Amino acid sequence: MTAVIVQDEHLHSAIDRIARTAYGQTLYLFLQKTLSSFPSAAASADALLAHNGRRMFAHDLMAIMAAGIRETHGGRDPTDGPIVFNPREPARIAGRERPRDHLARTDPELASIPNAGPGGGRVA
Repeated sequence: MTAVIVQDEHLHSAIDRIARTAYGQTLYLFLQKTLSSFPSAAASADALLAHNGRRMFAHDLMAIMAAGIRETHGGRDPTDGPIVFNPREPARIAGRERPRDHLARTDPELASIPNAGPGGGRVA
């Protein structure tokens, strides 16, 4: 018997193909339900660990399926599909500007007012 080497990229490709079908969308909804569930109040420590393991598995599988679900809506109407959260870019923290300067820079009405630009109208 020969050993079969399974590569992650082949597995991810297969999961992505499943995600692009109506069955994949149903599976994604099930994974969302699993990810957002809570164990009962009477759960033992072992049950909590098992529940956390299920949630981590659901999270990892959803991450692999997200692109296929987002691009094809699971083969269904886009208004009747699961919620797929897009990853966000990191927020800019350094070099923050004053709200007045931001408005002066981005508001077209303020662009025509003299001394309304960034730093404009300040008294030293």
